[in-house]
Amino acid sequence: MKRGEVWTVAGGSDYSGKPRPAVIVQDDLFSDTASATICVMTTTILAASLTRITIEPSSANGLQARSQVMADKISTVPRARLGYRIEVLSAADMN
Repeated sequence: MKRGEVWTVAGGSDYSGKPRPAVIVQDDLFSDTASATICVMTTTILAASLTRITIEPSSANGLQARSQVMADKISTVPRARLGYRIEVLSAADMN
């Protein structure tokens, strides 16, 4: 798992109880730890540009709909809670 990859996650926090996409935000230097720091994503779009980063769907990122990374809902979860890799966000999306 690497920074910028989008994975499914469930049960990581109150905000990811149902399976949903989440982006890995921790540095790749910590890829051997038992947990991963993530931001869950949602298709409920809010006008909150400081805490919700909007990502448009593309064949490169594998998203099916316009989504927002919920930077205000950052959490750390056991890697066992990550399901499958969807795709990876571009460097521009990660900045």
